[in-house]
Amino acid sequence: MAAKAAAGPGRGYKLNLAFGLVNVPVRYKPLSEGGSTISAKTLCPEHHEPVKAGLWVCSQGTTQEHTVERDAVIKGYPHPDNPSQFVLVETSVLEEFAESKSGNAQIEKIVDSATIDPAYFDKTYLIWPDVGGEAAFDLLSAVLRAEKRAAVTTAVISKQTQTIVFRWSEEFQCLLAHVCRFATQIRHADIDTVRAVSAGRAEPPKEQVAAAKALLDTLTGEFDPTEVEDTWTPAVQDAIRQVAAGQPVKATTAAAPVAKADDLMATLMASLESPAAKTKTSAKPRAKKEKATA
Repeated sequence: MAAKAAAGPGRGYKLNLAFGLVNVPVRYKPLSEGGSTISAKTLCPEHHEPVKAGLWVCSQGTTQEHTVERDAVIKGYPHPDNPSQFVLVETSVLEEFAESKSGNAQIEKIVDSATIDPAYFDKTYLIWPDVGGEAAFDLLSAVLRAEKRAAVTTAVISKQTQTIVFRWSEEFQCLLAHVCRFATQIRHADIDTVRAVSAGRAEPPKEQVAAAKALLDTLTGEFDPTEVEDTWTPAVQDAIRQVAAGQPVKATTAAAPVAKADDLMATLMASLESPAAKTKTSAKPRAKKEKATA
């Protein structure tokens, strides 16, 4: 009898999420696609040298240069200790190895979602229960949602050991998983430089802080991604049309001048006195959008 497919957006990949002795079989699917951490190279079957797609030429620029038939190329992986050496590995072997290393994510910590800086989030996955795991999945989701907490796990995803954070999304009313960047991937040296330079500057005057806060308060609202409109693409298309018609390309906007330090306060006060700021200050706050219930 064929296995029953999981109820969700396609089959997805399998993962067993666990806390204590409770197992939660889930499926996951990336919201955006990315490349593999270890990718195969297209090689010449005779010399095992890389062949650039489109040219299909091996040993280009040497006495051994020759054309390779597209259907004859093979795939090889760079040796970890010698990147110039390529190893022929059957795809099925790597898939079997990856399968043996994947599939389990033991919850190691439950943390306050607000304590995780989004800078560590690299890739987001949609999570839904696999067949038979609906009750445990809903239970875990309910707890994470009610407590506004996140489950921190470690698992093999995309052929690499990753820290994965599971949290309830109020925006989408479902459980999401965030694959986190490694600490070694963060540019700490650059961060230290920025922080040190910033620490060397004087604190902004209190009256400027108060004026800036008042100005920013007039911009209070709610994040709504549906309000975003792509103005760049139409502008580029217009520029292409102008070039095609033999017309000079006309810029539609100019960069706004930057306020100097000595007149920053005057600029803030002028901004507060502008009609736009006064209109937004007097306007009633917009009612919050109702979230769909799960």
